[in-house]
Amino acid sequence: MDYSAIIHDSTANSVQSYIAFTYDDYQSGQASNIFPQPPNHVVGTLQSRWKLAEYYDPTGKVPSQFEMYDLVTDPLETSNLANNLTDPATASQFSSLRTQLNQIKSTRLQPLAGGYYLTSFA
Repeated sequence: MDYSAIIHDSTANSVQSYIAFTYDDYQSGQASNIFPQPPNHVVGTLQSRWKLAEYYDPTGKVPSQFEMYDLVTDPLETSNLANNLTDPATASQFSSLRTQLNQIKSTRLQPLAGGYYLTSFA
């Protein structure tokens, strides 16, 4: 991506429609073995309004958990919309974000040993 427009003009439009992120929270920077239990690896997508994160277990033994936030109406991320998908509009947005997240995982991230992901910048 060419970010020069943003560097030269802070009011310029974004050059990308989302940000992909990953984090492996299996040790949490701890020296002892009091570590978070699976699902303790994260992959997510952040758009201007929406954020979806999938917490997964690389072994596949523990089901994934999701967090979804509307950053316009809930900028402090206090209400996890993924916990209540009974509203059709929320369920539709969740489905759309999940599709995007799956596309990111299959095209932008490279699986490593043990189910971890590495962000691809190519």
